Amino acid sequence: MKRGTITREIVIDQALKNVSESGFDHLTYNGLARTIGIQPQSMYRYVANINDVKSGVIAEYITRLNDNINEKLGDDSGKKALHNFAEYFISYTKDGIPFTEMISGLINYRKEELVEKALDKLRQGPISNIGLLTSDAEMIEKNSQLYLDFIIGNLSFLTMQVDDVDKNKRLFLANIDRIIDLFE
Repeated sequence: MKRGTITREIVIDQALKNVSESGFDHLTYNGLARTIGIQPQSMYRYVANINDVKSGVIAEYITRLNDNINEKLGDDSGKKALHNFAEYFISYTKDGIPFTEMISGLINYRKEELVEKALDKLRQGPISNIGLLTSDAEMIEKNSQLYLDFIIGNLSFLTMQVDDVDKNKRLFLANIDRIIDLFE
């Protein structure tokens, strides 16, 4: 690839592809440079270091997840939006970066500014819809945290269980509906 055509976005996109195929443990600065077709010392023009790359991958993944969910939700609101948000969330995480890798990345890079911004945007959808259901304004943030913690926690659990994926998904969605009913 010619130097003038490379951007930070291209570097992060390639890193996201590499992580989807091999995981974070196999993502290296030198390997990424080789994949892109540039010298490792030229990478500094686009990213500061491997931590910048990895946090960029996490932020980009979350941004794409959020964009995908919002596109599919359309005009849905309230309970329907929250149910569908959870379903779209788990559907999206079946492709690309393995969810266990994503959790590991979030643990390591959640304090990075780009990751924090992407997470904040992801939280806004549930917060606004939970706000439509929750009469106590002080509970909106707590309910949102419960909702997202449940989704992420169950995804971690579901990722480890491969025996009956359809049954697990039905159980997950039934439980998400039970949680949504608690918000009223």
